Amino acid sequence: MNAKTGPIMKYVLPGVMAATAFTAIIAITAINLGGFEIVGKTVPFAYPWRLTNPNAIARLTAWGGYLLHNMIARKI
Repeated sequence: MNAKTGPIMKYVLPGVMAATAFTAIIAITAINLGGFEIVGKTVPFAYPWRLTNPNAIARLTAWGGYLLHNMIARKI
């Protein structure tokens, strides 16, 4: 393994293989996705699990998780 192919074999190839595996799993199980019904408005950012009237705790946990994720990801 030389200096040029080292990073490719070490990082890119496993990433491509993992992405291919996940794509295959989704393709195989896609038939089961037909059982889900979309409920509510179908406009951008109007997700069925989103609170219609979010309170302070909901906002605190959502933003707190987002900020914690960013702080941890930055250290990696």
